[in-house]
Amino acid sequence: MQQLRNYYAILGVSRDATAEEIKKSFRKLARQCHPDVNPGDKTAEEKFKGINEAYDILSDEAKRLNTIAVFLAKANVVLLVPNLDPLVMATITVVTKGIASFGGSKTTTLGGQNGLK
Repeated sequence: MQQLRNYYAILGVSRDATAEEIKKSFRKLARQCHPDVNPGDKTAEEKFKGINEAYDILSDEAKRLNTIAVFLAKANVVLLVPNLDPLVMATITVVTKGIASFGGSKTTTLGGQNGLK
């Protein structure tokens, strides 16, 4: 099973970062760690791959929400997000529902009036 990663930390942004801040950080880090800039440096190459993965997830709202839902499901947390699209909520429910039978009852509400940020 794939380990969940803190994509915000990888890009060095806060969880409430705007799309523009995420993009700016990605570009800066990608330039620093690009294999063409660091030929033969396996550490920089792995970091570059992680940066690309983080940006891929955080720049796509559906992927970001799915990643958060998987994390919360693994932590045995029920997700309540106000004003969330029903299709997204159905996806989150499917992900978290399988965990519910294992016991525990933690509830978390993320976001404000407009849902998850």
